[in-house]
Amino acid sequence: MVFRTRDRAYKCLSSFGEGGETEGVIRHLVERGHNVVYFGRHDGELPCPAIQPYLKGIDDLVSEREQQAAWGHDIAALEPYAPFAGMVNVLGACSPRNFAGETIVYAWAIRYCGPALNLLRHFNLRRVVINNDPRSYPHEMEMGHSPNLIPVALLGQYDSDRLRVVAGTRYRVKEVHAFAESWVYNHVRENTDEQPVVFMAHAHLKDGIRVPERFDAIWDIAQWTDIPVYGAGWEGIRDDAVLLRQHVVTDMINTATCCPVIAHVPGFYTGKPYVLMSQGCIPILWGASRQDGSSSPFTADPKGLLLPLNSLWRWDEGCNPWGPKGIIQRTIDAKDMLRAKWAERLKPRWEMLDEVVDLLIRDKPIPIDRFGGFARV
Repeated sequence: MVFRTRDRAYKCLSSFGEGGETEGVIRHLVERGHNVVYFGRHDGELPCPAIQPYLKGIDDLVSEREQQAAWGHDIAALEPYAPFAGMVNVLGACSPRNFAGETIVYAWAIRYCGPALNLLRHFNLRRVVINNDPRSYPHEMEMGHSPNLIPVALLGQYDSDRLRVVAGTRYRVKEVHAFAESWVYNHVRENTDEQPVVFMAHAHLKDGIRVPERFDAIWDIAQWTDIPVYGAGWEGIRDDAVLLRQHVVTDMINTATCCPVIAHVPGFYTGKPYVLMSQGCIPILWGASRQDGSSSPFTADPKGLLLPLNSLWRWDEGCNPWGPKGIIQRTIDAKDMLRAKWAERLKPRWEMLDEVVDLLIRDKPIPIDRFGGFARV
C-alpha cells in the first residue's frame, strides 16, 4: 500500500477507500495487542514498525538480477521480525492504468505487487485479502506461480460467489461481506451546517463505468438543481457540477447537513456513510422498497442492515410520499436526532477480521464459507 496517514493528511486520502482502511486495520490490530509490521510506503506516523520496499532503480527497465537484489533487501529488513502468522493485504483502486490510457502494468507490478508477493512466498505465509473495491480481486498473475499466493480469505463489502480460472486451474471464488466499509480511520469533526445538502459523486459518464446502469439513480438525485453537485463527469445531467481537489472534499462535506448516498455496484456496501458521519453529515440512503417488492440495484444498504428498505427516511422517486425535497427538509429539521442515531449505527465492526486473524495466529484452517477465499473445483 501507499498512503498518507490521517494525521498527516486528515482532509483527504486517509478518509477515503483503501488508504484509510489500511490505517484503520493497522491501528485496530495494534490496539488488540497483535505484533504488526507494516510493509509498504506511507507518509506519517504509524503505531507499529514500518518497512518500506527497496525501490531504488526499480522501474519498467529493471533486470531480473536487479529485481531479485531489491527483494533481498526487503527480506533482510523483515527477518528480525519473523516468524509471521500471516499477511493482511488491503486491495482497492489498483487498476494499472492512468487516465491518459497508457498501460504501465509491468512497472506497477514490479514496484507494488511484486515485493509483497515475494514476501508471501519467501516466508510461506497465508494471505488474507481485504477487498475495498469490487474491481480489485487479486489478479491471475499474482497467483499463478506459488500456491500460497492464493488468498485463504476474501473479506470485503458485499457477498459474491463465482467460478474463475487461475493459471489453468478452476476455482470457486467467494467474497464475504465483512463490513470492511466500516474499518476506515476517519478524522472526526463537528459539522458546521453552513449549507443544507450536497451531492458528492463522480458520474463516470466519460469513462463508461456502470453507465447507463447507474444513470436512473444518478438522475433521480441530480435533477434537483437546487442541490450543489461536486464531482466529475456530469455532462448531460448537471453541467454546473464542480470538480473539487481531493484535499477539500471533506471540508465541503463538513459544511453540509446531509448528503444522498448511492451504491455504485449492486449489492455493494459503500463506505460513504461512514466518511459522511465522520464530518457530521447525515447520509440519506438512496433506494427503497417499491410497490412490486423490488428495489433499485444501486440501493444503498440493500439488505436493510442500517435502515429498513421501507423506511420513510430513504430517497427513491415514487416510493416516498414526501418526495426528495420533503426528505431533505425533514432531515434538516430532525438533524440532532438523526446524527445521534447514525453515529450509533455507523461504528466499526471488527468481528470477522478478528476471527480470521485469530485463526491465522493459531494456524487453524480458515473455512471459505465463513471468510471467503479461493477453493479448487
